[in-house]
Amino acid sequence: MGFWRGIMLATFWNFLNLFVTHLIQARAGEFWILTHTGHVRRPDTLMVFVGGVAHILLIIAYMARFLRMRPRAKHWGQFFAGGLPALAYLGLIVVATLRTRRRHRYELAFTEERRRRSRQAKRNCDSEA
Repeated sequence: MGFWRGIMLATFWNFLNLFVTHLIQARAGEFWILTHTGHVRRPDTLMVFVGGVAHILLIIAYMARFLRMRPRAKHWGQFFAGGLPALAYLGLIVVATLRTRRRHRYELAFTEERRRRSRQAKRNCDSEA
């Protein structure tokens, strides 16, 4: 049963965008500006808000469809068990992305430090000459 997968992934993605990155709130303001002025500064990031609204509609649709089936206890078990692998997979993607970002930030800081030291050494050599 893929209902739980759809519900959990959409919920988890909205959770990340609402409470971790806060992109949905920021882009809701952008959407408000768009509706009043007809202009948008960053249409690419406005898609986060549109995606969040679409996820809410998906969650409602999946729940309505699942409940229409009049599920028994076995179906509820399948409902919950079906989403756990998908949720674990998405969690691994998020963790891997965060680790990569952290490593990239470290490498960037290391590179900047090397450049700074190189410039310092060059200035020292120039001042000695």
